[in-house]
Amino acid sequence: MGTAWREHSIRGLALLLVLGLGGCGSKATSTPSIIGGDIWSSTADVVASSDINVQPDVPTEACSSDKECGDYYCEVGTSTCVECLINSHCAPGYRCEENSCIPKDGGCNSDAECTVAGLICDEEIGACVECVESPDCPTGQYCLEGKCLDWICTPDARWCKGTVATLCNEDGSAIAVEQECDDQSLCTVGDACVNGECVLGSEKDCDDHNGCTIDDCDDDTGCFYQTTDGECDDGTDCTEGDHCDAGQCVPGELVCDCVNDGACFELNDDDLCNGSLHCVDGKCIIDPQTKVDCEE
Repeated sequence: MGTAWREHSIRGLALLLVLGLGGCGSKATSTPSIIGGDIWSSTADVVASSDINVQPDVPTEACSSDKECGDYYCEVGTSTCVECLINSHCAPGYRCEENSCIPKDGGCNSDAECTVAGLICDEEIGACVECVESPDCPTGQYCLEGKCLDWICTPDARWCKGTVATLCNEDGSAIAVEQECDDQSLCTVGDACVNGECVLGSEKDCDDHNGCTIDDCDDDTGCFYQTTDGECDDGTDCTEGDHCDAGQCVPGELVCDCVNDGACFELNDDDLCNGSLHCVDGKCIIDPQTKVDCEE
């Protein structure tokens, strides 16, 4: 009994030692048996004769695709094989954190695990939430960090706040655009906001109708004028050689009998029967409305 007991005890100890090494994930290696005789020749024989399923180690070679990582995944950014990239790469009850699968501590893998509480599963964080995206919320609400909140504004709506064109973003969570339509330039007029969009105004008319000035405009100060030299037109056909002087048009040489009725006054004969002279097209002629009928 003593010899048989010792033999079985030694065999049992050897088996526990081998299984312990296999359970730690160590790959089997060919090492001489510590047991004498021909029953166990190596640890490789022990592993081969058992049903132990050891998860293969993550490959350490550089990768460019998942195919090179076997049962694992390629992190292309670092060219490294890793255990996971996203939560769905992990077994139920686990989530992916820093490329390793770790327990979720009561998290979820699917919506079915959250329906009792009236929630859905955010698989990225492994938690039951009210929403993952805004379409998960009722009309009038948007999704923010797993909770449904009331719209700040109607999605994609446009409106005017004075001269400010305003646009709501696509899920109603914030104002996307606020654009001031007034360009604040003194050289434009009529800038306005219409139905939530800017309508450009027109250029300000700085024409002073003076041929002896150059008209211009500055955005900050408005219209301004510079005097110029050269020819101009005094507005009558009875002068020639009109020219600019200090910003004013000076008439040239008179080429008509008159330029106004006053020039014809001295030519009147003071006979009311003949009427009075007035200036028409540079000539002094009788104004028929001033003639008096003297035949009576």
